[in-house]
Amino acid sequence: MDHSNVCHLASLTDKEILVELLVAIKNVGAARNEAQQWILGTSKGRDAFVQLGKRAVELKLSPEDWHASFKQVVTDSSIFINRSERECLLRVPPAAQVMSTGALLDLALEQIEGNSHFIRLSKAVQMNLKPEGNSAQCSISVRSASALVKASIEDKNASLQKQVIQILLETLQNEKDANVLAAVQLPILQRLSIGILIPAIQSNGLELGPSELFVENTMSVPKRKRSNELKMLRFVEAAGLARRGNQMGSKHGCVICIPRHVASADETIRDKIAAPCDVDADEASTSTNYDIVVGRGWNHNVLENIDSKGGKKRMIHSEVHAVADTIRTFGEDVAFDRIFPSAEIIIVELHKDSSYDNAPPCPKCDALLRAVGICKACHSTDRGYVEHLSWNRSNLEFLDRATVRIPLRTVCNELGVSCRRLLEAEERVGPNGK
Repeated sequence: MDHSNVCHLASLTDKEILVELLVAIKNVGAARNEAQQWILGTSKGRDAFVQLGKRAVELKLSPEDWHASFKQVVTDSSIFINRSERECLLRVPPAAQVMSTGALLDLALEQIEGNSHFIRLSKAVQMNLKPEGNSAQCSISVRSASALVKASIEDKNASLQKQVIQILLETLQNEKDANVLAAVQLPILQRLSIGILIPAIQSNGLELGPSELFVENTMSVPKRKRSNELKMLRFVEAAGLARRGNQMGSKHGCVICIPRHVASADETIRDKIAAPCDVDADEASTSTNYDIVVGRGWNHNVLENIDSKGGKKRMIHSEVHAVADTIRTFGEDVAFDRIFPSAEIIIVELHKDSSYDNAPPCPKCDALLRAVGICKACHSTDRGYVEHLSWNRSNLEFLDRATVRIPLRTVCNELGVSCRRLLEAEERVGPNGK
């Protein structure tokens, strides 16, 4: 079995492999789901699935071969009936004989050795762990290494966890400015022992301890830290917000941040944030773009026209939500005149429950950020580092665009936010404006 397949199967539990196997083979036959019906409804089918499942978890059968191997099993068992068109049809069992999918998976799991996951993970470690003194480039991707970290947590073997973290760190060395916090989701890292977690984070030059990482949300005004530490604390918070999403599909979260000296210079901002932010002339030079969080948002569904029957469901992007949240907290004029021109937005997209995906603003959100005056952003990537973006100038006229105006109106209505600039844009384009 090749390297990528070993890593993939090592990152899955036995049950997850069985589910993938069932999905891969359920369409064997002339019509959809006939193979699954045969597996669930006959003893021969169940036996065939169990045997294939054992071979899959024992790394004796590659995922690319699952479909063909199952097709060969049913052919050898004379399950197919030849037709004049040379098609095949599985004999579908009576409904009363059909076993539930959950029961089938439990049946297969009973036949699998209890240490099969450990064996798969150990083999993946052996294939990827570089011998001491070997500087060869690691062949595993950051995302695959992150999945192995999650797998090592599930296996609860401290020695194996240390080796998997070593593989992750070696992989991150191939990416400029990559770090553990941008590669592996925090809930996974929090399940590592402190003795493994903190050295792993510090190996990337981050000076963060457990008291800062083991909280749901970072404080609005934390202790003064270097820009990189603050950026990663905000990154982690944005990832936590992404998990609140109630929509199908990708999970995004974001935070809008401003430097401490900007907050200190405005009485309205000072009054609204959670802790004092006064700075003297010397401290102003140490302000970072990530000192204070002023807006938070996450992808989620909102019903338009709530007062009418059959309201349309719209998925609001995290950036739109965070912009409206900032306006709600500080007022429109302070947000547009003082906050947005000095702000940087951090956008994070989750990949499953272990790593991250590339999350630059979509074209609609790009236009929204320019419209309100946010010209700096950074976002998660699938390679364990944070990508930075910037725009030359803002453009309030972008509020006239329907793709900007309508989502912002929807979330402003959701939050009970009044925005004069948005009203003026709506008046300019009229009720039928595009």
